[in-house]
Order: sequence, then C-alpha cells, then structure tokens
Amino acid sequence: EAPNYSWVEIDPNFGGSGTRIQLGNDDIKVRTLPFTFRYYGRDYTRISICSNGYLTMDSAWLADPYNWHIPSVMGPNGLVAIFWDDFRPDTLSASGVYYYNDVSNHRFIIQWSRVHHVHGFLTPIIAELQTFQAILYDPAYYPTRTGDGEILFQYFEVVNDDSATVFPPNAHNYATTGIENY
Repeated sequence: EAPNYSWVEIDPNFGGSGTRIQLGNDDIKVRTLPFTFRYYGRDYTRISICSNGYLTMDSAWLADPYNWHIPSVMGPNGLVAIFWDDFRPDTLSASGVYYYNDVSNHRFIIQWSRVHHVHGFLTPIIAELQTFQAILYDPAYYPTRTGDGEILFQYFEVVNDDSATVFPPNAHNYATTGIENY
C-alpha cells in the first residue's frame, strides 16, 4: 500500500474552502472531528492542532516548538507530527493554519499554509514559508485491517534547512515527522 500525491488546497487565499484557525506563536487549539477517528485502537472525536506542525488526538495543552525523537516522553501524547518544528502562522506574510471537512470524500484536512519557519532558539530568525497538510480519512468509508483511521501527510513546499552550519550556534538542526501512540 502506498498513497498517491494529490494536493488538496484548502487555503481560501489560494482558492480553497478551509476555515482559518486563529493560532498565535506556540499555540494549540481543539477542534471537533466530523467523524469518529480510531488511532492506535482508541476512538477520538476531537483533535488539537498546533502552530508548530503537529496535531494530537483529543485535547492537549502542549504547544512545544522544540521537536523531539519519537517516541518521546517530552512531546505530546497521541502525536501526529506532520512537520514538527518551530513555525509562526501569525506573522508577516504567513497565510495561517486551516481545516476543512471534505464531506463528499469523507476526510478531514488540516493545512499549515505558507507558515514561517523559525530558525534558532537563542535568537529566533523568522525565515522561509512552508506549506504542508495532514488528511484524516473516515474509517467508516476507508476501512483498514486494524480499524484504525488512515492519515496522509502531504508536502507542497518545505525546506528543512535549520542546520548547524547555516545558523550556528543558534540552530535546532532537526525536524520530526511521524506518529506516536498515547
């Protein structure tokens, strides 16, 4: 099994029909899912969407910009790290973070649209724009062997250039992508 890349633009600034989530720096907001989503054998009806490129199942308060290895006791529980790093969806020319309930295709889409990547932690530098998304498929319409919901990560434009050679000694020098159970 392998997914096919097919970008679904949901940012209204670029022709989509998504709803903006008002996220500030290092912020997280809870949204109700339009269907019950099974993740590692547990059913969820809510997710928390973080400005820093990840979501978690159910409600969470941690909006950590400093990504860790997976699994990690330092990060949030029920983690879905699409591109976990430090992002600013609320500054300069950033478009923002959006969600969209695609009723006809039975999927829920979350998009970080043209959000600024932040380099460094000693002296943060607002840098290039990044665009990526996660698509949660309704398990009732997209069944799997385990009953868990499918998640698709898509990357429209990303540059993981937060390196120690470009921004020393101010760099994180890593980003995280992947999933972690509760």
